[in-house]
Formats: sequence, C-alpha cells, structure tokens
Amino acid sequence: MDRNTGIYDQSGGYDDKIASSVNVSDFAFSYGLGGGLMIRLFQGQKSAFAVLLDLGARYLWGGKAEYLKEGDILREDGMVIYNTSYSNTDLFTTHIGVTFSF
Repeated sequence: MDRNTGIYDQSGGYDDKIASSVNVSDFAFSYGLGGGLMIRLFQGQKSAFAVLLDLGARYLWGGKAEYLKEGDILREDGMVIYNTSYSNTDLFTTHIGVTFSF
C-alpha cells in the first residue's frame, strides 16, 4: 500500500479529492523456504479415506520497509517533515492442520 497525501474539497458536503501525492511506498521484496510433513493418523480398510496431520514451517527473508504512520507528516514553518519509520520484514511461520483424503 502506498501512503498518499491529499487535498480535499469539502464544500457542499462532499469529500472530493482535488490533488494527491505518493510520499513513500511500503513495498519490500522477500524470498524464503519452507517445508512440511504429513503424518497418517487413520487409513480406511476398504476405501481411500485417510486422515493426516499436516505440520509445516516457513521462513521468509525480507528487505527493509520504509513507511509512514498516521501523524508522521508534519508541517512546520511552511515546510513538510516526514517522520518515516523503517522495519525489517523477516517472517517465520508455522502451521498445524488436519487433512481428510477420500
């Protein structure tokens, strides 16, 4: 999502955007790897029905994201000041699930 600054016309009870500008984009590239395991919990005797436990994990290495939060654009003495924040976007996730096969 991009952070936009906008000027709105509020006359007549409407909030019509007159002009806007993108201040900073919060896009960050990432790459990663993951793996998982499915463990059979139950197998039907005369059918293909099965119940499996699904376990997995994934790690994503991400770039640094630059972004603005609400209130981070200030005006002082006719100048605009951007208080940008930076964050790493690395992410580790795990999941547990149940799969029914038939």
